[in-house]
Amino acid sequence: SLGVKSSSLIVQLGFQTTENNKFPGAFVSSPKRTKINKFSIACSSTGSNKENFDLDLNAFCEKLELTPYGGNVVKTGNGLHSSYKLISLSNVMVEAWMGDCSKSCELLCNLYEFDYYFSLLVEKEFVIDVVMLVMATTFLSLAFRGIINLFSLSPFIFYLDPLLVKAARGDPVSRPPAWMMRQAGRYMAVYRKLAEKHPSFRERSETTDLIVEISLQPWEAFRPDGVIIFSDILTPLPAFGVPFDIEEVRGPVIQSPIRSEDDLKALHPIDLEKLHFVGESLKILRQEVGGHAAVLGFVGAPWTIATYIVEGGTTRTYTTIKSMCHTAPNLLRTLLSHLTKAISEYIIYQVESGAHCIQIFDSWGGQLPPDMWEQWSKPYITEIVSVVRNKCPKTPLVLYINGNGGLLERMKGTGVDVIGLDWTVDMADARKRLGSDISVQGNVDPAYLFSPLSAVTKEIQRVVKCAGPRGHILNLGHGVLVGTPEEAVAHFFDVSKSLNYDGSSQNQSMEESKLLDMIGRVVRELRSDEQKLGYRDHN
Repeated sequence: SLGVKSSSLIVQLGFQTTENNKFPGAFVSSPKRTKINKFSIACSSTGSNKENFDLDLNAFCEKLELTPYGGNVVKTGNGLHSSYKLISLSNVMVEAWMGDCSKSCELLCNLYEFDYYFSLLVEKEFVIDVVMLVMATTFLSLAFRGIINLFSLSPFIFYLDPLLVKAARGDPVSRPPAWMMRQAGRYMAVYRKLAEKHPSFRERSETTDLIVEISLQPWEAFRPDGVIIFSDILTPLPAFGVPFDIEEVRGPVIQSPIRSEDDLKALHPIDLEKLHFVGESLKILRQEVGGHAAVLGFVGAPWTIATYIVEGGTTRTYTTIKSMCHTAPNLLRTLLSHLTKAISEYIIYQVESGAHCIQIFDSWGGQLPPDMWEQWSKPYITEIVSVVRNKCPKTPLVLYINGNGGLLERMKGTGVDVIGLDWTVDMADARKRLGSDISVQGNVDPAYLFSPLSAVTKEIQRVVKCAGPRGHILNLGHGVLVGTPEEAVAHFFDVSKSLNYDGSSQNQSMEESKLLDMIGRVVRELRSDEQKLGYRDHN
């Protein structure tokens, strides 16, 4: 089921039922007593201008190659929609009630005698409607009882993407979405207070309740367009055989670094059960933010993870692993290949748990000369992108490298959707080098947040102008620095939400066209599914 609202046309996909249950605001059925044997499209208008409504309706029908069914625009009572018309894929009728959708949602959630339904409230740009999905055992041979978990039905649900996801794909948007790397952390007083009660970073990043609470702290304070899970790129290491500790002064420490063939024997396939807290947290975050923001997961790139595993922790020189490129290349390739497979599976696990978007941090890839990065990092990132694309083709992937000025064109060659820029790269120059067929993220210098707020505003405006009105996610060029004033972070997001691309009306028109195109794809997929099930031939 799908609800879409443009400037004057609302479209809802639903299933036909012969049951007249008199409940307003949704397509409803009780499959115990009724078969759902057709599906149709109902169109309605929030305005009373019949001429405009007919024009929009005809344009919609033409795009989907459909014929309007029924000739009258029917007035409804005090409901959300003032009128509606029916369109059918065949000469069938559908029962639709255009009433108070919010009350209908509340009402339906208490009607346990309706055994096959769930409800979802969607509030976002061009979409302010309640989406009701009704499925019957006679249609998809699936039995649902009570209120259904959203994710269990994900193969059958069509919904609009958050602003950040649309920008990542290069779709038209009215403003750049914004989030910050390390937006949950020590600069926030509420985080420091929680850390006093839970001083262990491993505890904070590996306990579901704490992960969710910390991840939502900046969401509750600033309402960014992206909510990234509170975790660490090293979190999955124990799940494939590399235990580690985090010490107060030294940071991450790996007591048994991998530097020989015998050391490789400790590695095993990734055990995702050991990362259950990541999956659980993503599911909860997805429910908490609803459709108001994108939920982001992240991983470390194979080369960056390998630097910790080979060096035994953090390093300033990377001499051990860099020398291994020449003294033990086969050993290093084996390690990187193992990491590639584990990281690919970890990304897919995050997506299936609820992540809208994944960022790949090749944090220390910039420590390699470009030709060395081409050999020792790029192939493994490219393989990850290929594997994830095959399994999760609609999930945008972001690649960030600290110190990536010399690698931009090579980064584009990995096939990711978005290139994350650090603050040392000029945004205008990056756009020229990368072209307009890939999205970019960044790249305000984190130190700007210590400047007067007027300077922050000007820098945001400059970066956004240089990035252009399409395919840009506003972010810092690195993580939020410790000691950053919270009011500066709040100002950053306030400014981002006040932005409006020039030609916004044109963008809105393009957006509505994209929505109609998406409806068309949904209809065609429904047709295809019905034919595959041997249910009805629409030819």
